[in-house]
Amino acid sequence: MKYGIAFGFAGFVITLAGMYYSTGMLDLRFPAVGAGLFGGGILGSVLRRLYKKGEERKANFIFLAVILTVGTPIIAELTIA
Repeated sequence: MKYGIAFGFAGFVITLAGMYYSTGMLDLRFPAVGAGLFGGGILGSVLRRLYKKGEERKANFIFLAVILTVGTPIIAELTIA
């Protein structure tokens, strides 16, 4: 859990720095990307812990749920003309 939080926080800081250097201003919509990175770090940490405990089935179900939740809007956006 500690590594997930650390990498998530680092990703958030890198996102803020990249946003500032690319746009020249701090836009409040951009930190949502950092929050996604932070959440992804925590989720990765949880999945890693589940795999280490031998609960592969539960970890695979969580991974599938995340892929479907993220992938469905992307697919819908790309297929609707």
